[in-house]
Amino acid sequence: MDFYVSPPANKPVIPAQSLPSTPDNEYTYDTLDRLTRAEYLVGVQTQNEDFVYDKLGNRTTLKHNGTDVARYQHNDVNEYTYIGLASGTNVTHDNAGNMTGDHDGYTYHYDYENRLTRVKKSSRVGV
Repeated sequence: MDFYVSPPANKPVIPAQSLPSTPDNEYTYDTLDRLTRAEYLVGVQTQNEDFVYDKLGNRTTLKHNGTDVARYQHNDVNEYTYIGLASGTNVTHDNAGNMTGDHDGYTYHYDYENRLTRVKKSSRVGV
């Protein structure tokens, strides 16, 4: 299933991917309203994602069907600096704290008010 983010005037509509939502998805939250589990019915099988956080609310682990698929490291100002497992990639930020590069090879661009204006997929991941 695709969903679309409504852009500002004269900006293109960008499709975003999500797991199927039929017949329904179930979400579990902790007492601080952080997403801790998402369950999806895919065909006749249930798939799930579990999210683990540290005491400051930084995500530390993402599990898919019980298997670690990503670990997160962060710095003293709670910016993610690394996402992945053994083959993960460093995450970069600008001086304002905006994430400018992620573990999947995407670069993020911001305007003078720190609003996200463009996301671009790099053809060379890990450079």
